[in-house]
Amino acid sequence: CSSDQISKLLKQLTVYTLKHFSTEESYMVEFNYPEFQYHKEEHQDFSTKTHAYCKRILNSDYQTAHEILEYLKNWLVKHFLEADKKSTEYCNKSELK
Repeated sequence: CSSDQISKLLKQLTVYTLKHFSTEESYMVEFNYPEFQYHKEEHQDFSTKTHAYCKRILNSDYQTAHEILEYLKNWLVKHFLEADKKSTEYCNKSELK
């Protein structure tokens, strides 16, 4: 991957995640999810880290590519399988009441 391709992918990922996070957070607020603040902080940390990676790529730090991909893969898998699953289960239970 070239730095331009990585930069483009990161921008697309950022747009997607911001939309996903916003939607997810609105559901958590609606259902009074007790761990909302912690979950939102995870989203903010992710956004901050990916923004820093974008800046590094734009400054031609090609060695960052592997680090970026590893971080994204690990964070997204862990977040989706743990935090998102937990919040979804809570909202589904709350909706049944």
